[in-house]
Amino acid sequence: AHIRILPDIVLRIIANP
Repeated sequence: AHIRILPDIVLRIIANP
């Protein structure tokens, strides 16, 4: 996973409703 993709996925998991 690229560095730009890592935070994107992490943010989705943390901000998952």
